[in-house]
Amino acid sequence: MSEINYLEVCIEIAPFSENNAEIVMAMIEEAGFESFAIQAPCLKCYIRRELFSQQRLRCLLSFFDNNPELSLSVSVNPLREENWNRKWESEFKPVVIAGKCTVKASFHKNLPKTEYNITIDPKMAFGTGHHRTTTLMVRWLLKLAQARASMTGAQNATLKG
Repeated sequence: MSEINYLEVCIEIAPFSENNAEIVMAMIEEAGFESFAIQAPCLKCYIRRELFSQQRLRCLLSFFDNNPELSLSVSVNPLREENWNRKWESEFKPVVIAGKCTVKASFHKNLPKTEYNITIDPKMAFGTGHHRTTTLMVRWLLKLAQARASMTGAQNATLKG
């Protein structure tokens, strides 16, 4: 049986927004959490079991006690030892950008037909199309390709005329 080394602290935020989750994250990051995941309506926080202090977390979250605009509910769940990177890699979904480009892994099958396909086997060192920067760059490249195609067409018309 695998050992329980980590805890997942789920902080349910009401009303939920990414901005509220980031504010809560900023308030508690000094408590020793190694990573965070924003999954509405929760901020999920991961920490080694031996570093977790319920009292310290309560103290850090007490900042929000007098805020009637925000309600927080905390639950703590043990996590069994697992290869999280492998799990993340296997669950990553392909992304279609602007209906023209699919960012996918080599193991993805039955994808929508798009003009361009980018194959990225997911590793933590490079994006998978889900990050805004990757999406913005692909959109920019698509616009650049379209602009060049328009310029080439205009040049051909000029040469013929």
